[in-house]
Amino acid sequence: DAQGTTVSGTGEPGATVVVRDVAGQTSGQGTVDANGNYSLTLATPQGNGETLTVVQSDTLGKVSPTITLTAPDFTAPAAPTATIAEDGSAITGTGESGATVTVRDPAG
Repeated sequence: DAQGTTVSGTGEPGATVVVRDVAGQTSGQGTVDANGNYSLTLATPQGNGETLTVVQSDTLGKVSPTITLTAPDFTAPAAPTATIAEDGSAITGTGESGATVTVRDPAG
């Protein structure tokens, strides 16, 4: 979900669904209902773009292929670094990969 607290989906009725974090630790587990739906509350909310895996196993112990999910990212990036060239012709620095950096003059 958008808050990073639940994982929901569809599966084989009666199957057990397990959600694991990037370290392989179980973060949520439950059973697919008779209509083929599940909704699991995660032990720890995931809100920083974490990678989760989901797998289901049926009552005979047969295991599905694993799917990968990316949790929402609610965490603001750290402040970028910036350096202005001595002649004022360029600004260089570092920031979070994929983030947009905006440079403004004193007027905004």
